[in-house]
Amino acid sequence: LHGEGTQRQAQVADFGLRWSFVRAGLSGFTTSLDETVLDFMPRERLTHFKHARPFSDVFSIAAIFYNLLTGACVYDFREDQDPLATILEGRLVPLRKRDPKRAPKLAELIDRALSPDPNQRFQDATEMLKALKVILKPVEKKKR
Repeated sequence: LHGEGTQRQAQVADFGLRWSFVRAGLSGFTTSLDETVLDFMPRERLTHFKHARPFSDVFSIAAIFYNLLTGACVYDFREDQDPLATILEGRLVPLRKRDPKRAPKLAELIDRALSPDPNQRFQDATEMLKALKVILKPVEKKKR
């Protein structure tokens, strides 16, 4: 993310982690991960990297939305604790706890996409997009 306020912009990148993990023969755990990457990483990327599915990407895009909306990371990282432990424990901060003024339906959608349990998330981006369109439809009508 770059900029401040209304000038804030997101840049999405492929961090190339998959091939690094595969070449190393790891299930997804590495201590050399940049902490910025950890901000957007679901637990299963650490525990079962080879078995990650589209719901893992749903988590990551929701974590980006969360960061854009709040300016904060979805995880409750603490200086006195290993960031990997925070992810493995699933210590997430609900969106409205960080930003109580955020629209409840949008917060519910993002919190669902960030569920520590992959089965509770949207199973792919198409499913999440459909839910997002339902929430945004009333906003589009008001603008007309």
